[in-house]
Amino acid sequence: MALMSVQKLLGFDCGALVAFQLNKTSELDSLSFETNFMKAVFLLFPHVILIHRTHTSKGRSLYTFLADSPGLRTDEEIIKVVHFAIPKDESRESLTQMYKTFKEFNPDWAKIKTFLVEPHFHGIPTLSEAFPFAEIVLSAFHVCKFLQQKIYQLSLNSQTERLLLNALKNTMCSATESNLKKMYVILKEFVKPGLLPQLNSHWLLADQIWAMHRWRSWSECIQYFQGLEVISRVFSQLFSTGVSLETSIASLAKHIQERTRDKKLPEPSSCKQENGQTAGSELERKGINPVTDSNPSSSIGHVGSPEKKTHNLAEESVADPEDYIRPSIVRICTPAAAKLCLQEFSVAQKSVQLVGTNDDKINIQILEDCHEVDRRSLKSCTCHFSQTFQLPCRHILAVLNSDRKVIQSEMVNEQWHKKYTASDSKKPVAGGLLEILESSWSASQDKRLAIASLKEEITQLLVECNSEEFERRYNTLRELADSWIGPYVQVKL
Repeated sequence: MALMSVQKLLGFDCGALVAFQLNKTSELDSLSFETNFMKAVFLLFPHVILIHRTHTSKGRSLYTFLADSPGLRTDEEIIKVVHFAIPKDESRESLTQMYKTFKEFNPDWAKIKTFLVEPHFHGIPTLSEAFPFAEIVLSAFHVCKFLQQKIYQLSLNSQTERLLLNALKNTMCSATESNLKKMYVILKEFVKPGLLPQLNSHWLLADQIWAMHRWRSWSECIQYFQGLEVISRVFSQLFSTGVSLETSIASLAKHIQERTRDKKLPEPSSCKQENGQTAGSELERKGINPVTDSNPSSSIGHVGSPEKKTHNLAEESVADPEDYIRPSIVRICTPAAAKLCLQEFSVAQKSVQLVGTNDDKINIQILEDCHEVDRRSLKSCTCHFSQTFQLPCRHILAVLNSDRKVIQSEMVNEQWHKKYTASDSKKPVAGGLLEILESSWSASQDKRLAIASLKEEITQLLVECNSEEFERRYNTLRELADSWIGPYVQVKL
């Protein structure tokens, strides 16, 4: 079983690298894996590496190495994965072997200047010994997660908890020295002194943590935190549901391959920021030039001033996805099918909206279970909608939206095409459902349905109560009707 899993890993691409050890029962004891795509990403962005740990169902730990250098901008954080490994355990010897394998896979390892790790990271001395010239710094993502979880654990009243979480989000997305100090003061103000040590709020004043994060804009921070959260959840899910370590590793490798297949390598970009000069000077102090280290062809680079947010005019001129996906749906599909697809497209668009908060409301995004889309034809997905209706679902539409493509006729079952003349009995769904789907929305009908529902509910409440309660409720309704319509109009109750 273990050897078959390793063979599958090697078959992902011609440049895949696998190192593994088996125990006495021929099961995987440790494993390190890297695809050709991962290696190429590391070669482009070797300077800052984030290490993320995921606990597996067997009590083991998955170590995921992600490139996190300034200037590395991607639509999906999973493209940043450059290596993953499962050591035998987290002893000094096992971790030393894991780092040794990583260095053997990546001869340019000496270019790593900074490792970003979670609080209470296991084996910092071992990591420091393996990479003696790299600095080890707490990851802004993991510090944010740590503070968020601690705030939830404090059992504060809902208003205070919401205030702290909103302040934390605003600080994480604009980690200026001023904002970090404000967050520190807010925590001291609202959290009891005896509980403050649990928060490690002094991390907010450790500028070396935030200098590696501050170069991102507000929207990039949101995307960054959300992307890493998705990776964390998906990897955890893959290892919690796997029957064995071998099947979990195979599922993980397959997931990464599907998410990176046909993807272009991220191109280094300049690192202009909104939050001031501090991040740039700190990066340069570490020997990381936000421009020249990300783009070898550049000879001169600068960090942007905090005056105004810069906009990419080329990006602003690109048409909204609705302008090309919606017409393609309407052009190809029958009215009923178009209605279904447009509803799915609406969900797909809402799904990419980021969680945000302000003083008046909280926007919540619920992540769905993972589904597999046929990448080659974009014609099928494992979700219920695609299997039932044989139409492009929200997951397929999300891929099209990301790739800025339109619906093609071959992506839609022929029976849904406008030109198809077969009877409704041969359509993918029953005629009764088609009648509902094809019916148009009516404001008056909507009101009638609401009134009918309300009348039915009131009737049920009156029927089920005793005589005394009935009299009280009836008189209340009589009084409401008289005050609303007027006693001069006889209202039948």
